Amino acid sequence: MRISVAASHVEPIDMRLHGGWGSVAAPPLASDAAQDDGETLCCAVSGAAADGSGDVIALVDSAEPSPSVEARRALCFSKPRSLSHVAAAQLPILVLTAAAALHSVLIAGSTGRLPKLLVELLSARGARPCVAAAEGGADALQRAGASAVFNYHAESFTEQLAGTGLSAVVDVVGREEEPGWVREALGCAYVSAASPALLSLSEDGALAAARGWQRRWGRRPHEGRRVWRADDRAAEALSEAMALLESGKLTPPAEASAASETGMQYLEFLRWPRDSETGRRFGFPGERIY
Repeated sequence: MRISVAASHVEPIDMRLHGGWGSVAAPPLASDAAQDDGETLCCAVSGAAADGSGDVIALVDSAEPSPSVEARRALCFSKPRSLSHVAAAQLPILVLTAAAALHSVLIAGSTGRLPKLLVELLSARGARPCVAAAEGGADALQRAGASAVFNYHAESFTEQLAGTGLSAVVDVVGREEEPGWVREALGCAYVSAASPALLSLSEDGALAAARGWQRRWGRRPHEGRRVWRADDRAAEALSEAMALLESGKLTPPAEASAASETGMQYLEFLRWPRDSETGRRFGFPGERIY
């Protein structure tokens, strides 16, 4: 389907989370000044379908800016009327990240748009999601369908949920170095749904992340970068979520600045209380060092 582009969104994708739902399109040969930095991009657009069927959202296979693009019909979806084109173009990566973690029922973190979307998707599928959240975030998450919200400043979700049959923990603001302790303590899987940009901040620190951004400064934004090519499984996940959006069971996430949202999530990661014995975020299990 040919689409007249009104807005586009390009964001690094975590291949450990999404790798089974697509492949990587190798970039054309890049100049020495624009070497591939190892990131793989997810690319989406919002705009008018050339066949006159209306405004659509689509995943595309190129990060290059263009006034019109060709998209596979299976990856094209009607744009929710309530969303701007910018917000609509940001939607696919949010939906795919939430869908990739849908077997999980404990969401660690409450900042940004992803936690609420995860809660709504899980609830729509009949699951009972709960959230380890910052102070003051409980009401909105419970309205979205969270069955329980734990204030991680005061409660350990591991102590609250041990032995309850939890299927997995989805970490939206960081990544545990030793997820085996989560499996041992809770008998469940551990998945990090934090974005590559957020993981760069949380694992390497703001200074190292800033150096990486500085290296990319001045070159064409996406020159020489790998692009993720969604497959039928990703199309099916997006189709299911878009149907839930159209039915009103999901609230379309509002437009947001990716950099600002990542910064807010990083602040939550930094402000998460640490266990005095292990140094880990409070609530996450681990081996005692004393």
